[in-house]
Amino acid sequence: MSGKQSLPAFNHSTLLQDDSSEDNVTQKPITSDIGYEISNPTGVSISPDGNLAVYGVSKPDIESGKLKNSLWIKGLNASESAPRELTNGSSDGNPKFSPDGSSVAFLRADSKGRNQIWLLQMSGGEAAVITTLKESVRDFSWKPDSTGFAAVSDVDPETEGESDVDQTNVISITRIRYRHDELRWRGNRATQIFDVDIVTKESKQITCDDGDQGIPSWSPDGSKLAFISDAMPERDFHAENEVRVLDLSSGK
Repeated sequence: MSGKQSLPAFNHSTLLQDDSSEDNVTQKPITSDIGYEISNPTGVSISPDGNLAVYGVSKPDIESGKLKNSLWIKGLNASESAPRELTNGSSDGNPKFSPDGSSVAFLRADSKGRNQIWLLQMSGGEAAVITTLKESVRDFSWKPDSTGFAAVSDVDPETEGESDVDQTNVISITRIRYRHDELRWRGNRATQIFDVDIVTKESKQITCDDGDQGIPSWSPDGSKLAFISDAMPERDFHAENEVRVLDLSSGK
């Protein structure tokens, strides 16, 4: 693939509107509706063969007054047609092609607003939910053999094992960094990594250190998982991270 290509699915609003004359440009009035014309890309994934791009598009929805996030697909060959919408959800994003190119995984909010991993086969059909974790999936990484993921999600040690019905709105704070600008009030939550199987849809927590674990990356043979951890002594006082490697066969 040579040269630069763009993904022309975004109808960005403009304050000047050309009426087919270079010297005669009329000003377009600025109204509150102009915000609904703005679309922004939210992530992109290229297929392993380099022929397709799947990307997220975020656009305000005038009826609900909320952002609508959907996935679009575009062929990267010159002969391909215009981009087309791939999903019709309202909160779809972070698409990632499987290593074998047969499917695209992405995040979509469930009925409680928690992001879960969904899977869409490129051969056709509807997207299917893969995870049902108690907290939102923040990130995920495909296994090299395309059979599952390493998923990153919050775990609250105080409510682990409880159902949604058992939980209350009371927040108990026992640490200094109990909230984060992007991650809201966290309390004693920490991001942990789960081993997710596509066929069984089972999610097994494989890290349990006292700290945040994230940015998982698989070894080529899928036997080891590297990730970033801040489970350091007095981690609330020192912003330090380290790279750790987990052997999946031994769990160490």
